[in-house]
Amino acid sequence: MIDYSPHTKYTAQKIQDKVTRGSYFYCKFIVQTELGKFDIEKIIHKLTERYSLNLTSRQRTYRLKQGLPVADLIVQDILYKDAWLFVLLIKTPNSHRHSKETIGKVTSTTSSAYTSKDKIAELEPVIWDKITVGQELTFIRHYYKDNEQFNFILNKPYLSLDFGKYEAELVRLSHKKYAEHQTKFYRKSNKNFSWTWRFKKSEIEKQKKELTQILNRVISQKDQTKALNDLLAWQNYFKIYAVFRGNRQQASR
Repeated sequence: MIDYSPHTKYTAQKIQDKVTRGSYFYCKFIVQTELGKFDIEKIIHKLTERYSLNLTSRQRTYRLKQGLPVADLIVQDILYKDAWLFVLLIKTPNSHRHSKETIGKVTSTTSSAYTSKDKIAELEPVIWDKITVGQELTFIRHYYKDNEQFNFILNKPYLSLDFGKYEAELVRLSHKKYAEHQTKFYRKSNKNFSWTWRFKKSEIEKQKKELTQILNRVISQKDQTKALNDLLAWQNYFKIYAVFRGNRQQASR
């Protein structure tokens, strides 16, 4: 399946949706077009032929049941740049089954110190050890007869995208837990984790530094017009890009 994305938020949402459904293996690359050396349509056609991207939903389901992988491609024309972003995602029968695991099969091994700080605990892989991941990658390369270096979604460095001037990464986080004595009704998921985007820790430090500099200028300068406009622009950035659970929590903190 091929998805054409108009902007980064759509790309991020599409990636999150596909990973949630088991597309755990990926490769990402950018094609520069300013010199006219690359024909985007030819690249898409080549990838479509190699990875069978034109399969119907029924054909994809049948392939998974037969023990074969399926692929998705997300193509984004990067705004203000003569470049295109390609994200190729692969789902195997094993990753598809793992994505459906229920709450009883997944446990968190994250320290309580990290949990109390971020309010959400990052989950460690349950069955994905190096041997299993290596076997899956070999299976993908042999099936598609391609030596493309695919990455595993649960391994660091995580899959990342440029959210404007800051970079965010896709992570798997635990669901929020509510106290048992609460009388309010909350819908309980059959899984205790979900996928979300959050800003990298280094990007959070940049955001804090930028905010501190803006506030210092608001306090110290007599003419506060420019500093206040910069503050509004800083806040507006989060209104635009902090739309996923992970970076919403980071923005609120």
